[in-house]
Amino acid sequence: MTHLEARRHAGASPERVTMLVEDGAVVATTRIRFRHPLLCFRAWLRFRKLYGGARTAPGFIRGCASVVNPSTLVNISVWTSRRSMLLWAGTRPHVAAVQWTYGRTREVWSADWILRHASPSALSWEGPVDGLEVGVSSAAARSTEP
Repeated sequence: MTHLEARRHAGASPERVTMLVEDGAVVATTRIRFRHPLLCFRAWLRFRKLYGGARTAPGFIRGCASVVNPSTLVNISVWTSRRSMLLWAGTRPHVAAVQWTYGRTREVWSADWILRHASPSALSWEGPVDGLEVGVSSAAARSTEP
């Protein structure tokens, strides 16, 4: 399979559109190492709230903040397009979160890339992901293999 289609799920916001991975969903990753573990916890709460608010942003598919160790946080977000990601990155809540973060870190790195291919294991992933239906059933995946 060369692409994975994510279809609208019942109840999804109208801004969410059918997205083909081969068209280039954008994935952004940021790793933040804080000066103190308490700051990492505060940032985790802040970014969870930020991604909760992003659910209404056009092109937002999913965002996650994860604590790697007591001082390190990793954020990952998935967007239907680079334009959607950049428009959201300039919003007041995101800019405020970035400004708060940069004043409290030892290091930050960030990268984004265009997702063009889903691995074969993605074929067995079923169900909604933040309002989008992804994958196919395991039986259907097995029946399409040569």
